[in-house]
Amino acid sequence: AGTAPSPPVVDDRGEAASRIALDEFPAGRDAGDFFHAVLERLDFGALDNPALSTTVADFLPRFGIDSEHASRASSALEAALHTPLPHDRGVLRLDQIPRRDRTDEMGFLFPARSPRGAAARATRLRTALVQHASTPAAREWARALGHRLQMVPDGHVRGFIDLVFRHEGRWFVADYKSNHLGPHVDDYQRPQLERAMAEHDYFLQAHLYTLALVLHLRRRCPGFSYERDFGGVYYLFLRGMDPRWPQGTGVYFDRPAAALIGALERAFVGGER
Repeated sequence: AGTAPSPPVVDDRGEAASRIALDEFPAGRDAGDFFHAVLERLDFGALDNPALSTTVADFLPRFGIDSEHASRASSALEAALHTPLPHDRGVLRLDQIPRRDRTDEMGFLFPARSPRGAAARATRLRTALVQHASTPAAREWARALGHRLQMVPDGHVRGFIDLVFRHEGRWFVADYKSNHLGPHVDDYQRPQLERAMAEHDYFLQAHLYTLALVLHLRRRCPGFSYERDFGGVYYLFLRGMDPRWPQGTGVYFDRPAAALIGALERAFVGGER
């Protein structure tokens, strides 16, 4: 059987504290790579077997993480797979996504060319994001971008999307984040997630991933409609995800406006395919 979620941590006063299960789990690149490697190999909907615990125990030493963290890592990952993920039409869970409806580490490559060069494209990108980004936090981030948008030179944009999946006929993007935002559940609410999205330029990453998937689906799925067929983008802050916590804890969701994705496409690829 799968591992049971860890009980709430009890503080010095004997009260149930809202402390995350992975507070003491190592942070940094190795921790992030560990979570990505484990999730890539799991069948999300088939955890009534020791696959999760076995996979965790196998991968911890590969990333230099002590085996004493195995139990909590297994419990936290199982909790994440059962956490409700809100979207514009309701909620879903990762354990509802069969393998046939997901692609892990989807690679992409699309042109980044502008007749006036990277600086002109950066200005167009910033303008589009300020005008059309979904939330005040994202628009404020876009206003402050400045020269950082020029970090994408003329040439091509290349990357890998952690997870692309289909649910109820719509396509979604998900990115796993192992950031340690704090020790308590309150550190993984929407304002804190938006702060992390801005500080690490995840807002830009999320829009580039959306554009990459849209370009791919438009080419591979005749009749693809963004409004009808694209469900949105999840940034999953794994340390804060647990079905016991208030819905949305550790889960950042956005569904960029079609006008914004169109503007990004024009800024990057113009008429190219």
